[in-house]
Parts: sequence; C-alpha cells; structure tokens
Amino acid sequence: MALIATNAAIKTFSTCSTALFIKMFATLTIQGGKAFNAGVRPPEDNKFNPEGMPKQNYGLAATEDNMTPELMKAREEDYRWKRIVQNDLENIPIGLAVFLGSVLVGGHETTNVVLMSAFTAARISHTFAYANQMQPHRAILWTTGQLCVLASGLNGFISFLI
Repeated sequence: MALIATNAAIKTFSTCSTALFIKMFATLTIQGGKAFNAGVRPPEDNKFNPEGMPKQNYGLAATEDNMTPELMKAREEDYRWKRIVQNDLENIPIGLAVFLGSVLVGGHETTNVVLMSAFTAARISHTFAYANQMQPHRAILWTTGQLCVLASGLNGFISFLI
C-alpha cells in the first residue's frame, strides 16, 4: 500500500530534496572536472585524461618548476569546488533531516513549506555565490539556510509539545 501525500509539506519536502540532489549532482560533476584540470585525480584516471591535461597524481608531484600559472589557477578552482562540496555535505543532510522531523511530528504546514523552499533557494544560491567569490552574499545565504533549519526544528518541537 502506497502512502499518498496530500500534505503540502510532504510534497514540498520531496520537491526540495530532489532539487538539492540535482544541485549536488551538478556540483559534484563540476568538482570532478576541476580535479582533472588540476591533476589531482588518482593516477589510474590518466587513461581518461584528454590530451593537454596535467598528469593525474593526486597533485603530489608538482614542483615549483612545473607549477605554471594555469596549473596554479586550476588547483585554486579545484580547492574552491571541494570546499563547496564539503559545505553542502555539512549542511544539506542535517537540514533535510530536521525538515523531515518537523513535517513528521506535524509542524505548522505553511511554515514548513516556506522554510524548506527558502532553504533550497539559499543552498542553490550559496553554491553560485561561492563559485563566483561573492561575499557577503555567500555568508548571508549560508546564514539564511541555517536560520531556516533552526526555525523548522523549533516549529516541529513546538508542535510536538502542544
């Protein structure tokens, strides 16, 4: 027997979690490409290396002699995208868990819908801001996402108590 979701918060959770999965997939794909450009993939990935790409060696064999400005820029971009991925891993899973908890205990439906939607928009925008070196936008978007999670957690907790 299938559970048919008629609650807007459940539908919003499904939509937002799928949107965030797609965002993460795109982010991971971009980060993987940046790693190839920087030569920081495992050595066995050299068989996939297009011509003109640096040799893949985890980035361990670069010396000042072969560290060109292009390679240095590629390494900086790789590190930036690794930090974007890490930031997502630090924030999205726990955020989704808190939202789901609030929905399951019967938190105020409209509040959860608004908070989940705002969190999703903030996380997608945060990636764009991080990738494009936009401060204070990045910090504001991160804070917005965190406040959405906190508010949803409180929404669920209050609903649980009453």
